[in-house]
Amino acid sequence: MNTKYIIWDYNGTMLDDVRLCVDTINEMLTERNCKPVTTENYKIEFDFPVQNYYARVGFDFTNESFDIVGEEFITRYNARQSELKLHAGIAELVSELHRLGFKQSVLSARKQTELRSELNDFGLAHFFEYISGLGDNLAAGKLQNGINLRKLLPFADNQILLIGDTLHDFHTAQAMGIQFIGLALGHHSVEKLRQSGCKIFDSTSELHAHLLSSNHA
Repeated sequence: MNTKYIIWDYNGTMLDDVRLCVDTINEMLTERNCKPVTTENYKIEFDFPVQNYYARVGFDFTNESFDIVGEEFITRYNARQSELKLHAGIAELVSELHRLGFKQSVLSARKQTELRSELNDFGLAHFFEYISGLGDNLAAGKLQNGINLRKLLPFADNQILLIGDTLHDFHTAQAMGIQFIGLALGHHSVEKLRQSGCKIFDSTSELHAHLLSSNHA
C-alpha cells in the first residue's frame, strides 16, 4: 500500500453512536407495538438504504410515510447527539495523519449541515479537505457523493483509501474504484464486514499501527 489520501466514514467509524441508534429505533418500535431489536441483531441486519432496514424490523410504510419516520428518528437522535463521543483514538489518529502529510476527507450519510457542525465541535473539521454529507436526513446512501468526491482527487486509485464500518462503505469504495479498510466498531459486525474480503480491524489502535507501518506520507 502507498496510501496518500484517506476518506473517513463518520457515523460508527469515527463517532460511537450505535447504542444511541439502537435505543432510538427501539423507542420508536415500542411505541408502534413492535418487537425491539438487540444490538447484536442490529449489527447483522442494518444496511442502506435505511428504509429497507426499517421495514425488516417492523415499520409499516403502508400506514405511515418513511419520510416522517426518518425525520422522527433524526429528531430523537439529534436531541441526544451531544451525549456522543468519538471512538477512542480517532481524534489522535486523524491529527497524526495530518501531521505526517496525509490528505483526508469525510464522506457520510449524515446531513451535511449537521456533519460539519459536529466535526467543528470535535475540533476536527480543519483536518479535512472535503466534508461530504447528504442534503437531507433520510440516509439513502452516499454512492453518488462518493463518485463525485473521487473526481476531485488528483491521486491514483491505489493511493486513496476509504475507512468505514459497513458494507455500504465497501460498496461505495468499489464504486469509486479505491481501496477499503473496515473498522468494526460501528454499525456492522466484524463477521459481516469480512464479507468484503478486505482488511478489517476491530480497534483504532490496530488501524493506527497498520496505517503508519504500511504507508509513507
